[in-house]
Amino acid sequence: MKRLALVLLATSALSACGNKPAREVCEQASEHFERCLGEMFGPETRQMARDRRDVASCASDGETVKMYEKCESKRTCDQYLDCIDGYTAKRSL
Repeated sequence: MKRLALVLLATSALSACGNKPAREVCEQASEHFERCLGEMFGPETRQMARDRRDVASCASDGETVKMYEKCESKRTCDQYLDCIDGYTAKRSL
C-alpha cells in the first residue's frame, strides 16, 4: 500500500516539468517511473501514470528535478522507487 501511495505522489510530482535540462530530467524520470510501474503493478498502472504525465509542471519545481536527478541513476525499479520514497519522506518532515 505504501508503494501505491508513492506511485500517486510521484505521478503528481511528474505533473509539476520548463527549462530544457530540467525538462529532459523529467522526461527520463517519467519514462523510468512508468516502466517500473509496469514491471511492479502491471500494464494498467503503467498506462494510468502515462495518462497523467505532465512533464511541463515537473521542470518548474527545482526540488522535484533534484530528486529525479539523484534517483535516475538507480537501475532497478526497487532502488529507483526506494530512492524517490526516501527523498519524499525527508521533504514531508
